[in-house]
Amino acid sequence: MSFSIRKKVVLILAVLVLGSPLCLAQDPIKPPEGIPEESDWLYRQHYEQVQEIMKLPLDTRETVLEAYMKKLNAKNKIGQYMEGFFGQLIRDYAAAGQNAKADALRGRMATLFPNSAAVKAQKQAEALQDAWQKQDYVNVIKLGEPIYQQNQSDQLMFMLAQSYVSTGNQAKAVEFSQKVINSVGVQKGIYYAAWLADHFLRQGDQAKATSQYTEILKAYPSSPPEGWKAADWDPIRTRTYELNATAAYIKQDFAGAISNYEQLLGVSTQSDSAYLYIGLSHWKLGDLEKAMDSFAKAVVLAKTHSAKAREYLEQIYKPRNEDSLDGLDVLLAKAKQALGI
Repeated sequence: MSFSIRKKVVLILAVLVLGSPLCLAQDPIKPPEGIPEESDWLYRQHYEQVQEIMKLPLDTRETVLEAYMKKLNAKNKIGQYMEGFFGQLIRDYAAAGQNAKADALRGRMATLFPNSAAVKAQKQAEALQDAWQKQDYVNVIKLGEPIYQQNQSDQLMFMLAQSYVSTGNQAKAVEFSQKVINSVGVQKGIYYAAWLADHFLRQGDQAKATSQYTEILKAYPSSPPEGWKAADWDPIRTRTYELNATAAYIKQDFAGAISNYEQLLGVSTQSDSAYLYIGLSHWKLGDLEKAMDSFAKAVVLAKTHSAKAREYLEQIYKPRNEDSLDGLDVLLAKAKQALGI
C-alpha cells in the first residue's frame, strides 16, 4: 500500500472515530511504535495538521491552534515553529482589520512563548524605550549596549550618544557622536557634531576642533539648524571664525585671517580681539591706514585687548606724525562713531 493511500485510510478512520477532521487537527498525531517523538516523519504529520488549522475560520483559529500546541509532546519538532504560526495569525488578524485581536495576541506571546528570543528582545526594547522616555540614561546604556551589538540602528546610536553625553562618559560620548556623524552626516547629527567640536576645544585639540566647527558651518552656511536659537548658534559661528582666523594667522595667511575675523565681527560686532588681530594682519601686509583704524576700534571698546591695541596704534601713529600723538584723539573719535559707541 502506497504512502498516500495509507494516509487517506488513516484520515478516513479518524473521521469515523472522532467525528470530524477538526477533532483530528486538535489532537497531535501520535507516532507508531518504534518511531520517536522527535522524528522528521512525525514532524511532517504535525505540520500538515497545523496547516489545516491555519485554514480554519479566523474566529476559531487561535483557540484551536493553542489547544493543539498544549497537547504536543515536548520532543515534537513542530513545537519549534509554533511561535511562527502564532505570528502568522497576528498578521492574519491585522490583514482582516481585527487590530484589537492582533494586539491582544501580540500581548499574549510572552506568556505563550516565555523563552522566545523574539519575546525577550521585545521586552528589552520596551524597557529601553521606557528608560529613554524617563531620561534614565544609565539604564538606556545598560539596556541599549547589548541590543546595539546585534542591531546597530541609527535610532539606537542616537540614544546611546545622548546617554553617554548626559552621563559624562567622555570617551564613549566621543565614540558614539562620531558614529552618528559618520552614519547620518553633520546636518542630521548637528547636536553631536557641535558637542564633539566643543569637546575637542575643551581638550585643547584646536586642529580637530577647527575641522569639526568648519564642517558644521559647511552643513549650515546661511541659517541655523531648525529649532536652534541665535543664542545657541552664534557662539558656534564665532568659535569657527575665530579658530580659522587664528590658524590662518599662525600660518602667516594674513588675508585669510582678516577674512575670518571680519566674518566673526558679523556675529560679534564688538570683539576687541578681532579688531586687534585684523590690525596686526593689515600691519603685516603693510596697510598701515587700515591697521590703525582696526587698532583704534579695539582701543575704544575698552576691553581686554585695549591696552595692547593702543600700544600698537601709537607705534604706527607717532612715526607718521613727527613722533607726536597730536590728532590721535580724532582717529579714536572716528572709531567710536563707526562702532556706534
